[in-house]
Amino acid sequence: MAAVARKPNKRKGQPTARAILPRPAPAPPADLPDALRPGWALLAPAALEAGTLTPATVPGLVDGCLAPRDLARWILARIGLDGLLIHGPLGYQAHPLLAEYVALLPAIRAGYARYGLAPPEAPGAEEG
Repeated sequence: MAAVARKPNKRKGQPTARAILPRPAPAPPADLPDALRPGWALLAPAALEAGTLTPATVPGLVDGCLAPRDLARWILARIGLDGLLIHGPLGYQAHPLLAEYVALLPAIRAGYARYGLAPPEAPGAEEG
């Protein structure tokens, strides 16, 4: 359902209703890999609504938000397959990709903040 804004009626001074249609999501860049397209569909409309997505900022959104987000999702999927603990030369130890994931989180949050997007919350995080 479209939002309704009121503008003054010039004849009577009373507001008249006109629909404000949501902006369509911008088309993804032609060279965007298929793996990043779901992220584009999710983040591009929100960045457009925040006023931070322009033709000049598209590469930054891809490199600063979508690529790190996709890498983090891949890392979590790999850890899910292998398990949090793996057997190494010194016995069981934390999965080596766990440190990479933790190191990637600030970059993801910075990219989201740069484009006025809400950063992804940790699972189970509660608001204050």
